[in-house]
This record gives sequence, C-alpha cells and structure tokens, in this order.
Amino acid sequence: MVNVPIGIAGTIWAYVALREVTAPQRGEHLDVTGNLTLALGVLGIMLGLTYGIMPYGGHAMGWRSPFVIACLAVGVVMLLVFGIVEQRVKQPLFHLGLFRIRAFTFGNIALFAGALARGGLSFMLIIWLQGIFLPLHGVSYENTPLIAACTHSPKSSAFSRQGQSVATSPTDLAPRRLRPGANRQRDWLHLACDLACEL
Repeated sequence: MVNVPIGIAGTIWAYVALREVTAPQRGEHLDVTGNLTLALGVLGIMLGLTYGIMPYGGHAMGWRSPFVIACLAVGVVMLLVFGIVEQRVKQPLFHLGLFRIRAFTFGNIALFAGALARGGLSFMLIIWLQGIFLPLHGVSYENTPLIAACTHSPKSSAFSRQGQSVATSPTDLAPRRLRPGANRQRDWLHLACDLACEL
C-alpha cells in the first residue's frame, strides 16, 4: 500500500504543475473506449499473473484457479478489442500504424527484452535476499522485505540520475549513436548496482 499514496500525490502534482506545450486542436476527443479496453486488458493480465503464482487448493501454484483463468481470458480479449478499436476511431489512444516502421518495431522489441531481463534479475535478487541471504545472516523474516528494499535503493537512485543525464543529452546527436550508447550505459549501471547490492 506504500505506492498508492505516492501515485495519488504524483497525479495531483502532475495535474497542478504540468502544462500543455502545444495548443489543443479543435474537435479533439478522448478515446474513452480505447482507454477502458486497454486498462481492463492490462488489469486482467496482471491480476491473473499475480494470483497465478499463489497457492490454490492443493496446488503450489494457482494456474488452475477459475479466477486466474477468467482474468487472463478477459485480459487477452480486452487487448484484442483494444487493437480493433484503435484501428477504427478517428483519434486513437495509440496509432498501431507505427509498428509498420521497422526501426520503431524492433526498437520496442529490444527495449522490452532488456526491461524484461533487468526486471527478472531484480525480482530474483529480491527473492534471494528475502528468502535465503538475509535469514542466513540472522535477519528475521519480518524485517527482510524492508532491508532487501533498502539494499536496492542505490540502484533506483542511480537509474534516476542516469535517466536525467540521457534526457539532457544534446538533441543534435544521431539517434542511432545516442540510444545504443545510453542503453549500454544503463545495462552496465544496472549490473554494477546489482553486484553492489549482493555485496
């Protein structure tokens, strides 16, 4: 529940502090259907994945739970509906035609794969710290979540700083030179922070 008040505070701050940098055009409308279908799709899949790794009945995992199956099915269907809706509305939430651009498609695939690998590594390190390393070193299970989170705080701070440095990089640099270098810098930073957390 810690992230809920932070999210609320961030939403209020964004509404008060952020301003439109371009003048809105006349006749613009919010893609309500696209927003709802995307939100329901992501929510269904996330709920299914979350409860799927929890015990259910006499099984160690909950993939046979009717609730998990229903959530995953609803999530997939809603995402399919989202794709259909976005192709038919005049002002879509996301222009699916961007995926026809090869650089855009493969760039997003590469970013997704990198984020999946880094996120999986962080997840495994958190589980390892909470369930194995910290208890073996005399830390009670009640305190392992907090201490494990504190050990990863340098990584979060480093990522925040690295993101600012990339955002303030000269805009006249060629994207093919800037982005791969930024990605390599981010990957090495992530590895160094993870090793520091382990030590």
